[in-house]
Amino acid sequence: MMRCYAHIYHGHWLDPFWHVGAYKELNTCFIHFINVGKLFNLITDKEIEPMQPLVDIWGAKGLIPPQPQASVPAQQKENVSMGGVPQGAA
Repeated sequence: MMRCYAHIYHGHWLDPFWHVGAYKELNTCFIHFINVGKLFNLITDKEIEPMQPLVDIWGAKGLIPPQPQASVPAQQKENVSMGGVPQGAA
């Protein structure tokens, strides 16, 4: 997925995303991808490296945490991965 985002930002930022005004949606999807990937340790810093300048900009704005977020308790991860509601959320 990281390579797909890198390709989209490198080759298709102006046309079509900027020209049709869809860049906000692209940014939102990518920020979500990075946050979830970091939260669950699905992506490493090495994998983020090609997009690091953009990640740094969003990190400075507070959209991406500078360090990996606190890990989710194991039982809560299990509930979420099985489609359950995390404890305390209901």
